[in-house]
Amino acid sequence: MAFAVRQLQPTDLSRSDVHAVLKASIFRPTPQRIRNYEQRLASKDAGTLAAFSDDRIVGILGFEQAHEAHRTIITIYVDPDARRLGVGRGLVWDLIQQDEHGAVEAETDDDAVEFYHSMGFAIERFGEKYPGVERYRCVYNDSHWQACPPGEVVSALRSAGVESWVSGGWAIDLYLGRQTRSHEDTDICIRRTDQCAARAALGGESFATHAPGLRLVSPDDYLDTVPNTWQRTAADSAWRVDLQMIDVEESTWIYRRLRSIREPIADLGFVSDDGLPCIRPEVLLLYKGGGSSVRPKDEKDFEEVLPTLDPQRREWLAEALASEFPGGHQWVDRLHQS
Repeated sequence: MAFAVRQLQPTDLSRSDVHAVLKASIFRPTPQRIRNYEQRLASKDAGTLAAFSDDRIVGILGFEQAHEAHRTIITIYVDPDARRLGVGRGLVWDLIQQDEHGAVEAETDDDAVEFYHSMGFAIERFGEKYPGVERYRCVYNDSHWQACPPGEVVSALRSAGVESWVSGGWAIDLYLGRQTRSHEDTDICIRRTDQCAARAALGGESFATHAPGLRLVSPDDYLDTVPNTWQRTAADSAWRVDLQMIDVEESTWIYRRLRSIREPIADLGFVSDDGLPCIRPEVLLLYKGGGSSVRPKDEKDFEEVLPTLDPQRREWLAEALASEFPGGHQWVDRLHQS
């Protein structure tokens, strides 16, 4: 089903179609309870998202915002004919995207807790808040990391026969021999073909990062195109590892954003002074610079690494970025000027 999510205005709450869907979303919807919800959703610290298919409302989500970085879902409903078609996930994901660094919270019961769990919410069991009814607090916060030390992850994977490389900011610092900034996560790169063995070795839960949003995957799920998974110990724990997958054909690794960029797998990494295998800095900068935008931390990594790159590696990175961005990239001229 094709649908689009739009935020409603407080005046829209009086529309008959909105009223009907809101009524259906409320447990035991007496006239007074419906009015109470409409008043809450019309306040300046609240909002309502609706999913439309052919101008018909097929889902609704109401939320309150206690402060700038925290929103609480107070009601969510999907028309029975539109269920299991991604409408509920689309509504929740739209809310998450409004502030990608903020938290989204919901309270639910046994009927819906797995829906939130499957999207990467951390689950806290309240117990029987009401007689005979289990309740759960569900919180989505993709900045809630307790990063695992890179050496521990590499060791666990090596014990399972999985070759891995430290990636991201930690690999930059291991290359430079000093810590240049704080690291909220731990990025580890593996061959895509090793993903099931790697997830089994790390244990806990795995979430694919392109669903949209997060999506729970089983240990045996083989992900053909998803670039990475986030790992955590259990449903109520923080994220621990960002497991990144690289495509390899025979002895060549392939850059996923432009598959014509290929290099020998033997040249992908280096070994740090601590004995840890790491992705080479020019390859890391290709992934950092090749995204949809260059983040401040990516720019900092570029500035730190640039003076250390020899002419051959600077030229390789400049050519790769120029191939991906024929209209120009902000780093190419600087690479040629160094």
